[in-house]
Parts: sequence; C-alpha cells; structure tokens
Amino acid sequence: MTRGAWKDDVHIFTYESREILYQVSSGNFFEMDEAVHDALRWAMADHSREDVVTLLSRDYGFEDGLNIVEELEAHDILTFGAGVPSQDVAKTSGRDSRAPLDVTLHISHGCNITCTYCFAGGGSYGGKATMMDFETGKQSIDWVLDQSEAAGACQITLFGGEPLLNLDLIKQIVPYAKAQAKEREIEITFGMTTNGTLLSGEALVYIMKEDIGVMVSLDGNAETHNRIRTFHDGSDTYDVIAENTRKAAAMRPGNVKVRATMTSKNLNINEIVEDISQFGTSTVEVAPTTEHPNSPTAIRKEHVPELQKHLKSLSKTELAKLLKGENQPHAFFAGKIQQVLDPAKKDYGCGGGKTFYGISADGSIYFCSAFASNEEFKMGDVFTGLYAKKMDQFDHDFKVDNRAVCKTCWARNLCGGGCVYDAQMSTGKAVEPNPVSCEQIRYGYELAMGMALEIQESNPAVFDALCPNEIALEGVCDASDA
Repeated sequence: MTRGAWKDDVHIFTYESREILYQVSSGNFFEMDEAVHDALRWAMADHSREDVVTLLSRDYGFEDGLNIVEELEAHDILTFGAGVPSQDVAKTSGRDSRAPLDVTLHISHGCNITCTYCFAGGGSYGGKATMMDFETGKQSIDWVLDQSEAAGACQITLFGGEPLLNLDLIKQIVPYAKAQAKEREIEITFGMTTNGTLLSGEALVYIMKEDIGVMVSLDGNAETHNRIRTFHDGSDTYDVIAENTRKAAAMRPGNVKVRATMTSKNLNINEIVEDISQFGTSTVEVAPTTEHPNSPTAIRKEHVPELQKHLKSLSKTELAKLLKGENQPHAFFAGKIQQVLDPAKKDYGCGGGKTFYGISADGSIYFCSAFASNEEFKMGDVFTGLYAKKMDQFDHDFKVDNRAVCKTCWARNLCGGGCVYDAQMSTGKAVEPNPVSCEQIRYGYELAMGMALEIQESNPAVFDALCPNEIALEGVCDASDA
C-alpha cells in the first residue's frame, strides 16, 4: 500500500493566519501555502505519487506540482512506497560529563514564612527543621568540585527552606569553596534562592561583596503575593520583600532576579511580569506551580483556556519588543524561539540526576532540589558518592523515548518529557507527565514558531541574533519557489 506523509512525524497548526508544519524528526518547521497543504492532504489519503502530482497539476501546473512533491520528498516530509517512518535524527542532548555541574545546596531545612503551594513542606521537606553543619557543607563542596574536574566549572545555589537562616554557614563555605576551586583551577559561581525577607543589613552586604547571584521569590502585586506568602503569624510579607529587593537591585542590578510562581488564583502572566518588573532587577521569571491537582492553587484542565489566552497576549507583548530590538527582563518566548530554531533533540526534560542535583541538609544527594527527603529519588550522599544503579535507572526511565505517554507527542524532542517532579505530583508517576503542563508547553512552542516566522520576515537582524549559528528557516512552503 502506498504511504504519504507520516502522521506521527508532522504536526500542523495555525498561528494567526499562517498554517505551519513542524517535522518531529528534523526539528524543521515551515509555513505552508495552499499547494503544500493540498499535497499533504492527498498523500495522507493514500494517493500514489503519480496521483498527487496529477491532482496538483490541475491547479498549479504539472511542473510546479512535480516540484512541490520533489521538494517535500527531499525534506522527508513526504514519502511513498512501503517504507518505514523516519526516526529522530537530530542530535541529542543527554548526559555529558564535560557539562558544568549545577547543584542546589540545602543549607537550611527550615523557613520563616508560609507559602500555600510550598513543595518543601514549609521548608523542612516533611521532616524536622534543621540546618546544615559546616562539616557536611565542606564535604558537599568537596564532592561538587570532585565531580567538576572534567568540566572545569560548576554552579552552586544556596537553597532551603530559607538559606539566609544559616548565614553563618554561608560565611564559612563560600570562602572555603572559592579557595578550593582556585587551587583546582575550577571556575565556581554561587547563587541563592531566597524569599527575600532577610535580604538586608549584614546579609545583603556579604552577599553582594561575594558576588552571589540572588533569586528572590515574589509572586506578583501585593494583594496576590500576600494571599499566598505570609509570615508564620499570618502577617504580610510583600512590603518587606519589595523593599529588600529594591535595595539589592540598586546595589547590583545584574546580580538580582525576581521569580514568581503562577497559580490558578492568578493566571495573567502579562500582569505578573509587569508587577515584578518594577524592582530594577536584570531578570524576571514566571513559572507555573507544581502541585497535586486537588490543591486549591493548582492549575487544572479547566484553567487551560484562560492560561493560553494570557500566553498569547504575552507573546504579542514580547514580539513587539523583540521586533524593536528592545531588551526586556522577561524573555519567556525569546528562549523558546531560540530553542525551536536549534535542531538539538532534548532526551530529558532537565539535567536532573545527570548534571543537576539537590544536596539536602544531611548531605544526601537527590535527583533534584524538589525531591529532597524523598527516598525514592535519593541518588547517594556526599560522603560515599552516587548510586550507579539509580543513575542508570533514571537515565533509562526518564529518557523521553522510553516514556510511553511521550512517544506519540509531537513536541517530545523539544521538551524532553517535562519536569519529573511535576509529573510525580500531578499523576503520581514520575514517568507520566502532567497533561495540563503538556498542553501549556505545546501551545508555547506553537507560539514560538509563529513568532520566529514573523521575526524572520520583519526584522532579519533580530532573527540572526536569536539564531547565532545561522540556522535558517527553509522556504519549502512556497509553490512559486518550488
């Protein structure tokens, strides 16, 4: 039986008035005109090659009809005969021992505020509130540096709970780590994720002096933030965090970022970005909450239409700024555009268990920071090293091609299977991604491809900047060029 375009290898969608085809195996995407649409429609109806050319010839002439088929064949979008579906041939991005290690060091399993969606169980990760001691911190630094010899670089993020509750340890391990890294000729950088309430006075001066990058969690305007994040006595936290963030950004704007968690109580990502962009920081980020679907702040299926509406609005805002060449602290779609223009295939949703680990207050090593204290995701400890069997298990289980739900998804090579923690929380199975997150992710990639086409046409210089490796969109969709 003759076969036409492989249905599981292409994804066709509409962006504004454009019809766009994305090819899974190559990562290429094209704007389709009516002629290409007709060719694919007839081929997928099991018409022979000769029939497709004949049908195209009625409207476009024989020569153009033949050229359209030949060009689609050349790009492996159409194939005729018995054949087999093309396999994913794009280069992959799995484990690489030369990649710099990125570790969250949980120096505090305790917190001074309460967040309704906290994945850390109030900062203690379901256990007793505790602080990392110097010996464990020292051994953690040694382990990270040992693992970083090949790459010659590493990143350590001071994490919690609230890391500034353990400022004394910070003052001990940062100089120790820098001295050891210098001796070993390893480039080391430090970051910190903080709720911002203690980012003042002595702590702020020390952090800025030591060039520690700061990520402040602040979830929108005062009303939104105070509804979600309060002190233990129920009092508001927004004003304290806002003042501290402004002071930190004034001292070192390039060293401070603000990150908001989006919940079902506020899905207007454009509004959130505007609210947290006022502090003068170099970067702002917004990410959806990762919670059990029964949580009152979880983003569920019924929220998807509203969320997509706001994502579309954000894409228009960012596109207008990109076309003007304006710098913007929030660049959600700029990053996605760069990704869809890169043919690299993502084998995994993140570097968890490979180049990214979470080290808990007792020195245990976990798949990522979110799983700290979850024994199922413990991968070793800084005193005895990693468990080889766990590493192999996670490498296999979380590879996107081995995840049953992901195998038929057109976006699998772009997202790599998504966040493992999000999957565990939403479906109860780490290998089964959150279907709500999947809808958001796929829609975001569609918007990014459409934006890339508009940028290429309207401002080639900006397109080139987003695409530094001179990757160009090929115009196989235009019948006049075929």
